[in-house]
Order: sequence, then C-alpha cells, then structure tokens
Amino acid sequence: MKALREVIISSLFTLALFSCVLYTSCKNKCGSVVCQNGGTCSSNVCVCATGYFGNTCSSSETAEYVGTYDCSKTCNPAIVGAVTWESSVVVSATNGGYTVTINDFGGTGLAVDATVDSLNNIDVIPAAGTYGISARGTYAVNAAGHGVITMQFSESTSTGTGNYQCQMTMTKK
Repeated sequence: MKALREVIISSLFTLALFSCVLYTSCKNKCGSVVCQNGGTCSSNVCVCATGYFGNTCSSSETAEYVGTYDCSKTCNPAIVGAVTWESSVVVSATNGGYTVTINDFGGTGLAVDATVDSLNNIDVIPAAGTYGISARGTYAVNAAGHGVITMQFSESTSTGTGNYQCQMTMTKK
C-alpha cells in the first residue's frame, strides 16, 4: 500500500512539474501584445507577415495608398480618349496587406490589382481582360502633403492593336 501511495504521489508530482513546464513554454512571449494579421511572436517582438508592420502588425503597407485621386496621362503615340479623370485606390480583396485595386486605371474603366512594397514600389499584376496593361511605378508624398502615384505602362487597344507607352500621374485628393 505504501508503494502504491509513493507511485501515485510521484506520478502527481511529475504531472504537476510537466504541466508547469508546458504552461511556461506555451505562454505568449509578447506579454500582453497580440500579434495581428498573421504576425508571430519571436523574442518578445511581433514578426509581421508580408505587407504589415507596427508593434502589433496592425498597420498595412497599403493603408497610405487608399483614397481618391485626380489622374492624368500622356502616351506615345498620342491616344484618343480621356487624359484626365478621377480614380480610386482601395485595399484589394485578394490580400489587404500588400495588394491594392486601382479603379479606372489609365482612364480605361478597368480595375487592376497592384502589389506595393515597403519601398513604395507599385507593380500591376497582369490579369486576363486588362487589354495587355502591365505597369510599374512609385508612390511618394509631394510638397503639399498629397500622395502621388506615378506609373509607366504599356497599353494596347481592345482589339490588341497598337502599342502605346504611357505615363500616368495620380494625385491623392
């Protein structure tokens, strides 16, 4: 009976010790901070998933791009159609961390997805139905404090004819 009691006490002590070790190792190492948007905790710091930043990974790289823009473009050779228009940039449904949707891209009425990076580079993601638009550009803040997207892109007509080299400037309102 004494041997059984010692086995039970030893088992309970071992189980309690194992539980303490397990609890300590699984404890959130970032303290009271909860890493968001797929961020993970490493050495008491949130390591953010691509497209997010900040102490809790709550800020998206796309946030500063979102808004309404006054747009203009010049093309070579000259294109018939809108050379000034209004466009909007919204967080893309595909990946809000580093993808935006540019509505009425180039004054064509098309919505295109673009990736953004931490260096403020913008790349249009080629997709079917965009009439061959491929684009690359940058985002900067001008002296007046407005965000400006400058894009260089190639454009062809809906029938696939013609090859136009264009520059588009989008100034955030």
